[in-house]
Amino acid sequence: MAGYTFPTKYYESNLIFDQSKNCWALYRLMGENYEYLSHDLKKITRNRLARLLVNVGMEYKILLLPFNSSADEHFEKLKARMKGPLRDLALEYLDGSCEYLKTKSSTEGNKYRIYLLVKLKKKGREYLTSKEFLSSLIKEPIRAVNHVMNLSAPEIFEYELNSYLDFEVKLFGRIKRWVNVEREYEYTIQNLIKRNFYRSIANISIRGDEKDEEREIEINGQSIKRKVKEIFKPKRDVIKRNGKVAIRPYERDILSLTEGDFENKSRHIEIKQIIEGETKTSYQAFLTFSYIPDNTLIFPGAEYIYLIQDLYFPVEVMIHVEQLENREALDIVSKKEREIKDQKEHASKFNNIDDSLLHDEMTIREQKNELDATKEPMLLTSIVLCISDTNLKRLQEKVSFLKDLYEDMGFQVENPAGSQFKLFNEFIPGAGRYEQSYIHKLPPKTLAGSIFIGTKNLGDSQGPYIGKLGQLEQPIYLDTSRGPMNNKNGNMAFIGQQGTGKSYGANNLAYQTVISGGKVLSIDPKGDRTNWDKDLGLGKYCKVITLTEKQQDRGKLDPFVIYKNDLEAAGSAAVSVMSMVRQEMNDDDLTQIMGAVEYAKNQSKPCLSHTIKHFKLMYEKEEDPNYKARFRNLGEFYEGLKNLTFGNLLFGTGDEETFDLETRLTVVQIQNLTLPDKNKEIKNYNLSERLSSALIYEIGQFAVKLVHSDRSIYKLVQLDECWVITGTEQGKELIGKLSREGRAMKAGLQLISQNTKDLDDEGITDHLALKFIYKSENKQEILNMLELLRLPPTEENIDLIMNLEHAKGECLFQDLDGRIGKMQHDIMYKFLDEAFDTTPPSEKIESEEAI
Repeated sequence: MAGYTFPTKYYESNLIFDQSKNCWALYRLMGENYEYLSHDLKKITRNRLARLLVNVGMEYKILLLPFNSSADEHFEKLKARMKGPLRDLALEYLDGSCEYLKTKSSTEGNKYRIYLLVKLKKKGREYLTSKEFLSSLIKEPIRAVNHVMNLSAPEIFEYELNSYLDFEVKLFGRIKRWVNVEREYEYTIQNLIKRNFYRSIANISIRGDEKDEEREIEINGQSIKRKVKEIFKPKRDVIKRNGKVAIRPYERDILSLTEGDFENKSRHIEIKQIIEGETKTSYQAFLTFSYIPDNTLIFPGAEYIYLIQDLYFPVEVMIHVEQLENREALDIVSKKEREIKDQKEHASKFNNIDDSLLHDEMTIREQKNELDATKEPMLLTSIVLCISDTNLKRLQEKVSFLKDLYEDMGFQVENPAGSQFKLFNEFIPGAGRYEQSYIHKLPPKTLAGSIFIGTKNLGDSQGPYIGKLGQLEQPIYLDTSRGPMNNKNGNMAFIGQQGTGKSYGANNLAYQTVISGGKVLSIDPKGDRTNWDKDLGLGKYCKVITLTEKQQDRGKLDPFVIYKNDLEAAGSAAVSVMSMVRQEMNDDDLTQIMGAVEYAKNQSKPCLSHTIKHFKLMYEKEEDPNYKARFRNLGEFYEGLKNLTFGNLLFGTGDEETFDLETRLTVVQIQNLTLPDKNKEIKNYNLSERLSSALIYEIGQFAVKLVHSDRSIYKLVQLDECWVITGTEQGKELIGKLSREGRAMKAGLQLISQNTKDLDDEGITDHLALKFIYKSENKQEILNMLELLRLPPTEENIDLIMNLEHAKGECLFQDLDGRIGKMQHDIMYKFLDEAFDTTPPSEKIESEEAI
């Protein structure tokens, strides 16, 4: 390592300069769903990635890196965000979660992030004409000579930096045409450098604050918004040279990120670090693809980079690409074709043509035909894999496993002796290609077919633990408030047949919202949450309200009582609820109802009972016999409704006080309602069923009130058996309103139902961010579920949903970023498991006996 120079010279914003002052731009590619696509859609994904590889630039790197923050680190960050009156309970819960996961989960993480580093074209000085060189020689003699002689100059001129930033803006727009991409900044660059020296032994500490800020920066006279993290940046001197501003980096600042006692072995590297007073060793082995079976790879089915996410240990991947223009590639292929022809002719003289020679001839012919037909470039590609461990024997076992895995697929992977230090450096941002022996000339589709962008990540890295993913049982974290906090909605759907865990999973998310500082309103038509005030241990912060037909509850669901200080909202709700209970409605009826509501609004104590009074007054004044009869019918109908069981809940006197929503968890029930069968058409509802639906709708008005309350607090509305509300036009309108307004009001909505048709409205489905799909045995319903997830209706996907475990919460989960995976809800505390389990006792016994 004599004379070794660290690859990275300087970095700023998302730009990285190497020692030759080449500039690389750093991006993060957002992983995409791949697992559940049809064959045709998988091919479309491959073709789109091929276009990206062709258009992104002449030289670039793709890094696929596993990230796994320790349970301690994750929960310490989460605990710092806890607030509200139940904070102490939340901290206790999170401590328990942390200890639980440390006994359950692997210490090695397989959650991958995908980074793209693109080498930007040099601006202004890469192609100096003779005249420009002479002019530059006069103005900046030393730098001009250094440029031509490719010697190192100590500074980076500010105009060069601005030129690169300007070019980067255009590049970013071009990349966005093909994939979902975000810029990464100094925080990530520091991480990407430092992590190489701590593989497997410790989670690195990043200097500075991780918080993002939006700032405006000036680029060539234009103001552009960029995210900035207030963290460690390499120091620099700003100097003036020949009247121009230049940046002179303090390279020792970057070198301060490279820590440890380094030892380069033949087939691995050892780095010793002192962690909490103890010396630990990171053993790192670097492997390369020495053969890629280009024309024999079957696609779909041989996604040779994507498959790494299924391994029991993490593997880092570095793909380095340089483009070879089509004409130049054709020349190389034609030359190779002539060489093979000469070899074949020579071998034929001895009647000894080897099969491998015939295979090479066929391969090169296919390459030539494809290059000629597509006019695409060839990609000069090297792929490096990195495996690490704290134990040398385990490292060697992982190396053998990985080599065998790829050998079975027809690849050849080597652990090259003497090249380990070179390959170690290739993972560092800004590094070039140091090992030239393993470069493959690949068509874009062959590299794209590795599906480097496919992800199996699920959830987020910020929220509490909610369940586990895959055979490795990787923990899934989810912060349901992240949607509204990041300008997205936080609405959720829980769909599946009875007993599959819909309410179980939804209840867990609601509980975590409450203890972490939010508020929850749970509308519970079936009475499954009757004992929550006793079972959840929330004390005075949980209130279960059961409305009855008794006098004490009279008028509590009167729209004018609910919206005592908002007559417009009260009037709108009153018209809706009065319409819902009528079996047949015409325009004249609606007009009269609106008039009655307007009359009620103008009384000193507005209430729904005044509408009945209005109809009686109109009956007495009206002379037209037809209208007189209409007013009499309307008055008698609503008078009868008022005297019906539970009808008194709707008709108050204006003096009533309804329940407040100040507590953290409010459960509202009306027991013994006559809920209609979910498959019954609305036009066939009897009066009791229409009244029951209207009462649930009125409880839904409290959801509107909650959503529109304090925007500093995250609110969650839970609607179990939501079809009771969505089954009517007024109910759909209410849910649509809650769905649309939740984002702006920092609120989310949980819709729990057995059938996707209960959400069959664009105003609802278009605003669903999180989807939990449970077992179903109805093929048409499964097709609807797949449509909701925007997955193709393949036989594999149909079987997947049909064969989900009929237990507590195995489901397909679509997270806020649109990623989908099969997860299992996991509630570690027995008291919560029992409180959230809605399975009737007899069914529990039968299930246990079957086991």
